Amino acid sequence: MVKFGVQHGTNTSLLKYQIEDILKSIQKVDKLGYDSAFIMDHLNMFPRNSEVYDAWTLLGAIACKTQKVSIGSCVSDPHRYHPAVLAQKVATVSRLSGGRAILSLGYGEGMNLKTFGISFGDKPVTKLRESIQIIRQLWDSDPKNRVTFDGHYYHLSEAFLQIKIQNPRIWVAASSPQTLKVVADLGDGWIPTGYTPKLYKNHLEIIEQQAKHRKIERAYEIFVAISEDFSKAEQVIRPIGATLCLKKEILNEYNIKLPEELQFQRRIKLSLYEMQKDVKKLSSLVSQIPLEVIQEVTAYGTPEDCIKSLERFVKAGVEHFVIEFLGPDYFDALELFATEVVPHFK
Repeated sequence: MVKFGVQHGTNTSLLKYQIEDILKSIQKVDKLGYDSAFIMDHLNMFPRNSEVYDAWTLLGAIACKTQKVSIGSCVSDPHRYHPAVLAQKVATVSRLSGGRAILSLGYGEGMNLKTFGISFGDKPVTKLRESIQIIRQLWDSDPKNRVTFDGHYYHLSEAFLQIKIQNPRIWVAASSPQTLKVVADLGDGWIPTGYTPKLYKNHLEIIEQQAKHRKIERAYEIFVAISEDFSKAEQVIRPIGATLCLKKEILNEYNIKLPEELQFQRRIKLSLYEMQKDVKKLSSLVSQIPLEVIQEVTAYGTPEDCIKSLERFVKAGVEHFVIEFLGPDYFDALELFATEVVPHFK
């Protein structure tokens, strides 16, 4: 059975939703029967005048205002949190929610780091790996089972936490060979974004070959514009859809030539200001990225159109969609999708 969750990130930031709106949305997600609800973990986000909150503080409130949905970050990074602090935060939300917390961790983004003087470090993938290793060990720790760890970044000596976690889950946002190996070795789940079904299947095969028969939940964060009016949904999806197609593998697959500085691998390390300078260049991408490519990485149109798009990803291996609903009719989209699309996959 396919699962469905809702992400509150780029979409709700563009709508300039505040904390109260996020809480209202997630309570509706819970009542509509979605399986999960996630929030972004950022210090900065577009547009600059949107509200950006502390993720794990808000998740504590969400835990107390929902009943069934799994809740978590999408995604946190290992650079802004010492793994002991993050392990304690997640365990606290897990206890408040009765074991519904999911920690999603990724490589990190420049917009959350550069202007604050926080470094990616010389080996960011090593930092990600060490963080997950320590978090897992601390979740199993107590005064009689202490953690000693001597790594490249972190050094713990007989450390332990004084809170137990229920149903521990760590998902990894990964798209490079090095981070895909982190998923295979340490992840309970995998949650990429900006993929075609073909690329998803190819990377999933890499993970499964290395995972040694470990069960890994196969998620995908997907941008969706759903409406009974197809042209309206297409208009909403196109600008963001184009920016999702900037991975080198996708550009090569469709023989799209773009300057290297506009590709995903470089842009992820830019600060908010540096990204802002590229807005004009990025806006020109909308016309350069063929609609057929945008259709491959997103789902948009009528409920029937969205079903067809999602089915391609299900065939590629996705079992848990995490959706960013785009467009001004946000709450209507939540309900339309839940009533017209979700039942097809259940």
